[in-house]
Amino acid sequence: MNNFLLGVVSSSVAALLIYVFRYYIGFILNFVFYKAYPNISGDYLMYSYEQTNEGEIEPSYSDEFDDYYDEDEIEPLYSGATNEGLLEYLKEYSDSSAYVKMKIKQFAFKIKGEIITVKNGIIIEKEEFVGKILPSRIATVSTETTSEEHHNFGTYLLTLTNNNKIIKGIRTFLCVSCGDAASDNIILEKI
Repeated sequence: MNNFLLGVVSSSVAALLIYVFRYYIGFILNFVFYKAYPNISGDYLMYSYEQTNEGEIEPSYSDEFDDYYDEDEIEPLYSGATNEGLLEYLKEYSDSSAYVKMKIKQFAFKIKGEIITVKNGIIIEKEEFVGKILPSRIATVSTETTSEEHHNFGTYLLTLTNNNKIIKGIRTFLCVSCGDAASDNIILEKI
């Protein structure tokens, strides 16, 4: 009987300590696993682009954004460009009044957050995501969003650069309501 009471008391004390120090546990885990899982928490601007079979890169525009430039005015970039060069190129042809921001929160290897699409200062779409980051500097993300016109499912496969300020990858999404599926290349820049 004494062992039973000792077990109940010790379990209760442990549960109380975990409850009291719950906010510090995340910090400790992130500190312990910092070497294994790179930290990518923060806000990122997202740019999408298309790559042709000839190795040319051109900005891609979604339905929410009007074409900022006439396609004939866009000079293609070649696929050998650095990540910084690609970002500068995409910024040159992007509409400053419309952007996509990805807010990432990380706890050890798990990531979650939201992707916000803004046009003329108004949020036109917000979707939440969950995912994980691997020690090999790869992140996988799953999203689901529902609006009046669409019910989208999406996946992102991302790779991190050495300084974690630039993340590059591909996103694929499927609209259950309208049956559309698409894929495009993306690059994220930490702001």
